[in-house]
Amino acid sequence: HGDGQKVVLQRDQAVAQCFPILKALTSSLNSRVDRYRVEIEPLSEENSFWAFVDEHPDITTLTFEMIAPNMFGLVDDWSADMRDLKRTENADRARFQTESKDGLNVDTARVRKGIEHAGRGIASVRARAKDGAKYSSEDSVKVVQTPDKTEEISWNELLKLIVGRIFSVL
Repeated sequence: HGDGQKVVLQRDQAVAQCFPILKALTSSLNSRVDRYRVEIEPLSEENSFWAFVDEHPDITTLTFEMIAPNMFGLVDDWSADMRDLKRTENADRARFQTESKDGLNVDTARVRKGIEHAGRGIASVRARAKDGAKYSSEDSVKVVQTPDKTEEISWNELLKLIVGRIFSVL
């Protein structure tokens, strides 16, 4: 898929938190397979960052942690830099942090692209505002609601509904 590979999890707090279980599963898989590496990041709601900025406009620290792309063909500066870091330094991840005691200008193409990458699950974002407020993209994970009566629709229809809500394409 041109937008990367996705995993859909059922979220049932009565059973367990699903993301830590998925992280443990991928960690176990990565420890057994040398040829490939699986990286998991949640898809974040991009608008949550901008809502945080609206509420706390003086951002003093902004940190992006990027995952090296593999086969997705992304053609922007972030992805080119990460691809180069993977090729030359064998980096799986890289952290980019900017700071300003007076407040950063976050209305830039670079920041917008980083937030977009977090929305696609190939980066995470953390921010701190001058007033001490903190933001983490991991706290604003995209959630898709499925119909209550799943037995009344086919699994293909349900999958189409879920994929459509995640990618806003169907």
